[in-house]
Formats: sequence, structure tokens, C-alpha cells
Amino acid sequence: MRQASKPAGPAGVVPVLMYHDVSSRRGVGPLQPYVVHPAEFDEHLAAMADAGYRTAAATSLARIASPSESTVYLTFDDAYQSFHTTVLPALAVYGMRATVFAPSAFIGESAQWMRDSPDGDRRLMGWSELQEVVAAGSEVGSHGHRHLPLDLVSAATVRKEVYQSRQVLSDGLGRDVTSFAYPHGHNTAAVRRAARQAGYEVACAIFGDLQPLGGDLFAVRRVPVGPGLTGVELLALLRRRRSAVDLGLRALARPGWRAVRRVGARTRGMREA
Repeated sequence: MRQASKPAGPAGVVPVLMYHDVSSRRGVGPLQPYVVHPAEFDEHLAAMADAGYRTAAATSLARIASPSESTVYLTFDDAYQSFHTTVLPALAVYGMRATVFAPSAFIGESAQWMRDSPDGDRRLMGWSELQEVVAAGSEVGSHGHRHLPLDLVSAATVRKEVYQSRQVLSDGLGRDVTSFAYPHGHNTAAVRRAARQAGYEVACAIFGDLQPLGGDLFAVRRVPVGPGLTGVELLALLRRRRSAVDLGLRALARPGWRAVRRVGARTRGMREA
């Protein structure tokens, strides 16, 4: 067996990767930039393993005293069934683990927040599958209750979303759920405060940068991973401060874009009740 080389990454940062669906079915709606083919995902894991990386659950970010050049954090939003059928077996091959964030209102159902798009029929894991994820050594975190964009809803709805999702998942899994990922990645200071008050230890956003050591644990920076990324390119993302897709994601986070999204949400008649 070849000796793994020592990873060489930027000092003072922690690499957190954001995946969604790992499937041979391409995304054609909102998931188009985020569906990774199983062969590509295996190439990513092989590249990280060969480079000497190991993995850890997102919650452990709250207990990092100093960055490890050999640790990368794998996170998966939405809890698609592919995590159980494809991701979990692949992680087992390489002795890795990950954190998957589940929207608690849709356990075992379809991705109803995308019901008006072709990607809306993608299935999410049920309770037995989530239990198997935990039994295999990976972590289940919360992705809100109904996958609402929390920066666009009322304070009362934010509180309900972050508290209810934690309660439902903790009860269903029989263990305390302490990691969170903001649906759509969007958040505000008030949303971050609500997540902290709900009892989470870590909450993940997007940003597209590597997470700085000592950075806000309720705005954890993640690098999005999409289709077409090679193992070599993935290692390059882990070793630099900014990802190739950073510019587009940063634009969405700007206040002006939030105003545009808010108008769009009103136009679609988004209901919070």
C-alpha cells in the first residue's frame, strides 16, 4: 500500500466541503450545479485519501484548538437517499465519515421545497436510513424544518424552524443533534443568534472560502463541490484560500441580492405558516 503524502494546505484555515446529491441522474433544476456523479465522488475520496487527509464530523469544529493539515470536513445538504445508497458505502471503503443535514419536515419524502422544478421528486432518507448513517459513524445534523430561506422569513418562523427541527431529529434519532446548516446557505445575525439559542454548537453557511481558525462557528464557511471537478482540482481547492466558484456565491450573499430574492419570494407567494 502506498504511503500517503502529508497534505499541504494554507495555515490557519479549516477545509469544509459542501456536497448535495451524489447520483448518476444529473440536476436539471436548482440542483444542476450540485449533483456529483458517483465516479467523481469516488475520485474525490481517493484523491483525499492518497493525499493523507482524514475526515471528521462537523460538530467537532467546535472543539478545534489548532488546525490539522490532515483533516477535511465533508458535509451533505438535504439528506438525499443517495447518501445512504452511494455515499455511505464509498465512505466505508476509505474509512471516512461525513455530516448530512436533514430538513426534518421531509424525512422519507421528496424534496418538496423544489416541487415546482424537475429536481423536486428526488427522495430523502427515511428514519431507518438516518439511523444507519449514525450507526456507521457519520453525523446527522439539521437543515431546518421545512427548508425555508431563513433570512427572508419572520423572526417567529426562524425560531420555529431551528427549534422544531432540532427537536424532531433528536427525538427520531434518539441522540442530541447539535449541528445545523442554513437552508440555501443564507443567514443573518438574527438567524445565527437563533441557531445558537436553539442549542446548536455549529452552523454551516457557504461563502466559498476555507473556514478560518477561530472564525464564527455559526457562519462556518464551506466550499461547494459540483459536477466535473476532478480529484486533482479538489485537492487544489483544499490548498488555497478561495474556490473557483467563490465569485458567484459571494454575489448571492450581498445585501442587494438579498433584496432581489426577497421580492422574488413575495412574488411567488411564499407562505410561512
